[in-house]
Amino acid sequence: MTPEEDPVIEYKVKYLDDHQAGRPDRYESEHPLRVGDVVELDDFHCVCNIQRLQTIHRIDLARGCESEQEAILEAEYSGHL
Repeated sequence: MTPEEDPVIEYKVKYLDDHQAGRPDRYESEHPLRVGDVVELDDFHCVCNIQRLQTIHRIDLARGCESEQEAILEAEYSGHL
């Protein structure tokens, strides 16, 4: 398979500490995500949980931060990691 043929993985997003309204509710990645990864949506968020739903995976994200390092620390501090 060439890189152009690799499927994009779509995730449904659940924010653990922030309001959902008006924020991205989907995230796409070329690689499978793992707990502890940091994704950038409106801010940097640490992936705290991944759950398989019927037709899609859902990622639970900790509070958004200004950097990847802060996102990991925030998830640890809030008890999500």
